[in-house]
Amino acid sequence: MVKLICKLTALTLLSSTFAFKVLGDSSDAVILPNEKSMFIQQNLITQVSVIENIDNIGLFLNENISFSLINKKPMLSFDTQAGVSLNHYYAISLGCAFMLGKIKYNDTEESDKCRYCGVTLYYTPLAHSIFHPSLSIFIGEGSLGMSKASDDVRFNIIRPNLSLEVNILQLLRVSLGVGYKFPFNATKSVYSDNIKTWDINLSILFGTF
Repeated sequence: MVKLICKLTALTLLSSTFAFKVLGDSSDAVILPNEKSMFIQQNLITQVSVIENIDNIGLFLNENISFSLINKKPMLSFDTQAGVSLNHYYAISLGCAFMLGKIKYNDTEESDKCRYCGVTLYYTPLAHSIFHPSLSIFIGEGSLGMSKASDDVRFNIIRPNLSLEVNILQLLRVSLGVGYKFPFNATKSVYSDNIKTWDINLSILFGTF
């Protein structure tokens, strides 16, 4: 029995050595791509997109619409941004948001326009997957146009956002997210604090990522 086991072991080793030598010398051997050196994006509709170099700079547009409640009144905001993507997972953009409708504070005072502009920083882990999270934070400055006061109320604002993003096509992404508007350093915080609220937002991104 011991001799039989030794013979089988020796035969297995010889077979493995022969197979390794044949495959190692064969020019037809399959070479798997090094995924760390390329970006392979999965899309919902089109085929997989392969970008040979993971070091990449792209351009994109982001059209965003958000819904929030301010003083128990539904409000819509529209945000247009143009940005640059870096290595597929990071991005930075510039844009402005405009809130539709009037914000009523009391019986005599209201604002007929709210707008803020600034820069947004993005981090999109797992951007190669069809469905993936996306984190962003907006930092900027805004103003409230008051109906009675002579001067607009100016403020700074931070808006973090967490969204679920979908790769529809190679150049098209759609995301649904939740954000929070946090105004601060306002000339009259009694008014700007009214836009301190959560929002639900939908974004359409077009460009090279």
